[in-house]
Amino acid sequence: MASPFTTSSTTQILREKLSGFVNKPTDDNPYVLTQELADAIDVALLLGQPLLITGEPGTGKTVLAQCLQKLFDLELYVFNTKTTSLANDLLYQYDMLRHFVDAQIQKDKLTVIENYISMGMLGRAFEKALINQQNAMSADTASKLKMRSIVLIDEIDKAPRDFPNDLLNELDRYRFTVKETQKEVACDPDLKPIIIVTSNTEKNLPEPFLRRCVFHHISFEKDRYKMLDDIVRARFGAGNDGLYQKAKAMFIDLRNNNNMQKKPATAEFLGWFHLLIEMSKQNKEINEGKFPLALYSALAKIKTI
Repeated sequence: MASPFTTSSTTQILREKLSGFVNKPTDDNPYVLTQELADAIDVALLLGQPLLITGEPGTGKTVLAQCLQKLFDLELYVFNTKTTSLANDLLYQYDMLRHFVDAQIQKDKLTVIENYISMGMLGRAFEKALINQQNAMSADTASKLKMRSIVLIDEIDKAPRDFPNDLLNELDRYRFTVKETQKEVACDPDLKPIIIVTSNTEKNLPEPFLRRCVFHHISFEKDRYKMLDDIVRARFGAGNDGLYQKAKAMFIDLRNNNNMQKKPATAEFLGWFHLLIEMSKQNKEINEGKFPLALYSALAKIKTI
């Protein structure tokens, strides 16, 4: 087992891939990764800690996990947090009701409890590493890399207050026990998943949880508009620059409107700009910056009449 202060061979490969992708989006992976965000990811990889990404909705937090999945070529497990989510949902679920019904129907047969336990997203990532752990010692680095995965815990601020704190032990030790079977699911340090946690900062997260995470906030300040140029160029090419400049000016005006309850962010703008490109093929006035009133509803969630 590797020392917690030793950088594994698989982590080093991931860091090299990350470094080569900064500000270099591709056709199949158009996410524009800033140096600041790449540095935060790099720290999380080195420390083996979850990466907590905060920012207003639509700034690319969730898409980051999809970007890293393509960049690292790893399996992605996505947990969409709900207001009713429990920490155990991330680990595993025991279908007690189906077990009880089957036991009543098959009274003369012994029902195996393992058949009623399914792994959650974090559990599946742990189990993937556990299944391969016995082969990891003899595997080459490329084979070991395939044993790792990415877990996205999306919008954790939706969950009840106790949700993050109930994961502290699992995030510290990268192991948990299925209490119904007493089976331990654990990760080798070299094979543990990359955990990305997103939050819209709708409520504060508990400090014990924050201490276990590497933190990065995606802000929408003036430099974000320069980054928007790179994002649009990566996704749409350079053939619509005139329309883009007019659309960007309108976007900035809306962002600066302090009377708006929900200001548009990158995701809304990209969807709106795609709409403008398509609509401009029939309506040439759009290329002149004369946007029909109804189109604004795709950018800003406000009444148009």
